[in-house]
Amino acid sequence: MNCTKDLRYLCAPNKYLSSLIEFCTDRKRSLYGKGNCVVLEGEGDFDHYRCVEKFNRSCPSTPYYDEEIYKYPACLEIDTELRCFIAENGCNKREFLTTETHLNISKMETVGNETNLNISNMETFGNETSRAASHGLLAIGYIIAIAVVLTVIILIWIIFQKRKKEQVKKCKDNNENESLLKDSEPPIDENDRQLHQASVNISKQNQMQITRTEMLSETAKRETRSKSIQKDEKQNKESEQNAAAIDVIQQDNPEIDDDKLRQFLSKGEITVCHVRCIIVGCGKAGKTTLLKRLQNVSFDELMQIERTEMVDFHVNSFEVLLEEETIQSNIICISICSFPISK
Repeated sequence: MNCTKDLRYLCAPNKYLSSLIEFCTDRKRSLYGKGNCVVLEGEGDFDHYRCVEKFNRSCPSTPYYDEEIYKYPACLEIDTELRCFIAENGCNKREFLTTETHLNISKMETVGNETNLNISNMETFGNETSRAASHGLLAIGYIIAIAVVLTVIILIWIIFQKRKKEQVKKCKDNNENESLLKDSEPPIDENDRQLHQASVNISKQNQMQITRTEMLSETAKRETRSKSIQKDEKQNKESEQNAAAIDVIQQDNPEIDDDKLRQFLSKGEITVCHVRCIIVGCGKAGKTTLLKRLQNVSFDELMQIERTEMVDFHVNSFEVLLEEETIQSNIICISICSFPISK
């Protein structure tokens, strides 16, 4: 192989040790340590192959560059069939055996032609014996596998037949028991049959009557329960209405106490009095002073009253006393608290 000036020539076995690869590369040369051969990994990349304690000869004993691999022929001699280095221990085992056999044959040639014939016959017989032994082992393996399969099939068939017999026997016993029961029943005459039918009809009628009675009682219970529920609902509704009425009345008339509301709810009637009083007069005539005096305001507070702007409203300041035909201030009385009114 001719490589150009910029390329280097290299030769090395591939990583499978199946062939030698020659190629040109532009990569820089690499240094490898002693006790290592090289194999080609990928595209132009070398990898170490440790040969110490593996090779029986020519393992590199000094460091070298990748292009100097030719100095160590053992790193380039490979067996493409066995895919190993020839110098590797165990790779040429078959070759060594052949060499020893030829040596033995050459030694035995001095004995005579008959010995040579016997050796050659023995070699042929040995080869045939080894082949026969290998074929015999394969045949034994096949026979054992077939025997195991047949044994499993036979066992399955035996179990199936046994279960089938057990099922047939069980069905036969059931049929015999049924036939014995039928034979053991005494014959029934016409009168007994009629009596039996009449008793069955009577029992059916009684059962229907009991069922009807139970249904009626259940219906009555349901009606009673429904009436009770309706009554409770009515009472709850009335109580809710009363409570709502109390709330409404108390909101509209906070002067009505709880006793009067209970009287209204018990008797259905209650008297509520609303009195509206309007004090009208000229300016600075004393309208506010009169109202405060009716509310029993002290003299010192009257002296501090200022002029009223527009209109003043006072709610729930007085209570109406129907029996006495007067009104009474809600403020605690000191001197004058009630005033007569006309209907």
